[in-house]
Amino acid sequence: MCRNIKTLFNFDPPATDEEIRAASLQFVRKLSGFNKPSKLNEAAFERAIDEVAQVARTLPCPPSAVRDGLAAVRWPGRLAVVRRDPLVIVDGAHNPAGSAALARELPALLAGRRVVLVFAVMADKDWHGMLAPLLPYVARAVVTRVGRRAADPASLAAAFGTDVPVQIIADPRAAVRGAVDGARSGEAVLVAGSLFLVGEAYAALASPGTPCRLFEPWQVTGSDGTEAPS
Repeated sequence: MCRNIKTLFNFDPPATDEEIRAASLQFVRKLSGFNKPSKLNEAAFERAIDEVAQVARTLPCPPSAVRDGLAAVRWPGRLAVVRRDPLVIVDGAHNPAGSAALARELPALLAGRRVVLVFAVMADKDWHGMLAPLLPYVARAVVTRVGRRAADPASLAAAFGTDVPVQIIADPRAAVRGAVDGARSGEAVLVAGSLFLVGEAYAALASPGTPCRLFEPWQVTGSDGTEAPS
């Protein structure tokens, strides 16, 4: 996305403040998709440039800082184990490459368990290619739908063929809860195919009366921050 942004490190002499701010401006433009902000967003746009420039001035980081940062990363919906009994894994893999990466990690996570797959996907995705690397682990499947662009659950069910029992549950939260409540001994639940479905899974599995916050909201609660509905 930012391949045409000038690299500022290993310069001799070091990059100037003017060069750092210019590169930060390009980064914010790429990230926001706007060359120039509206009047309403002008202050936030300028603050973003200042924040990026400030971080850039502290780079490159020492190896210890990189290790500490990676150790503290929290990435909801990516190989996330959200329950242990039964084991419930949610992963936002929504293309064949993502599914292949997920499949490579499953043996270590599953420890021999068979998978109850809860699957939904957007209709314009290569969902046959997404299912292929996961199918060797799947004992049963529950297909559902999320969003207006979702693939038809009946079509998804047909893709499993006759070897994998498939249940269609149209409501995604009910699909997740049903798979978890119905998991048998030696089975794990895997929710995959869409980040929208991952959000529904977090909401479905939240404790009663507890807000299901996937990410720290950018705004205060109730102001359309990045929160899932409870």
